[in-house]
Amino acid sequence: MLELGGKIEEHLHFLNPEERDTRKALITLLRREYRRKLAHYENLDQSFQKKYGVSFE
Repeated sequence: MLELGGKIEEHLHFLNPEERDTRKALITLLRREYRRKLAHYENLDQSFQKKYGVSFE
């Protein structure tokens, strides 16, 4: 199991104050980050399709 330091737990609580379980808070934070990156890549893909007619797929 991953041991989190006190500072990391404080940051997780700051970023997701409604979640008391640090493990769940970390999972939620990671999921949000993956979704954010996916949205960025999808926007980039759409831009390339419009401008160059190519896709990452």
